[in-house]
Amino acid sequence: MLEWFGSLEGLDQFFAVCAGLGGVFTLVRLALSLLGGDADVDVDLDVDHGDGTFGLLSLQGLSAFFMMFGLIGLGCHVELQLSPALSIIGGIGAGLLMTLLMARIFDLFHAMQSSGNIDLSNAIGAEGTVYLTVKTKVGGKARVTVQKRLRVLDAVTHDGRDLPTGTAIVVTALESGNVLVVTANQASRA
Repeated sequence: MLEWFGSLEGLDQFFAVCAGLGGVFTLVRLALSLLGGDADVDVDLDVDHGDGTFGLLSLQGLSAFFMMFGLIGLGCHVELQLSPALSIIGGIGAGLLMTLLMARIFDLFHAMQSSGNIDLSNAIGAEGTVYLTVKTKVGGKARVTVQKRLRVLDAVTHDGRDLPTGTAIVVTALESGNVLVVTANQASRA
């Protein structure tokens, strides 16, 4: 490997160093992102996304640029025997294209993320069934679909009636932020 590097001319060595360093940083950043590690080890010079997305002038953006700049520039100069100017232009074009492609890939990765958090205020008005007998102020469990997810949540009644397992209910309010206040669903009895 060192013999090959030593046989290169000055511009070709520059292309090889750019490709090597850019490739190492790109692979490390990609591996950290895919493995869920701390992928935010860079400082964005671009508008700060604040959400882990790919910044064009971030460390990962620059490393993707230099990786392709070096590979294509070296290939153009050594293999295609283009002039230094054309090799540099080809490298810059490939580097910009790779940076934009990587930005799109990271945006797609980010779009696939989901916080998984459920806002229980969305349960108000939802219908469900009693899972474990719900009593006034003592509580039980109710099965309710919230944000397209079936959940079994703590529930109480405020109307003085106990609701046995299997009773159709409707959520009327929240108590203490995470306890459902339920009442028998009169519409399901009709």
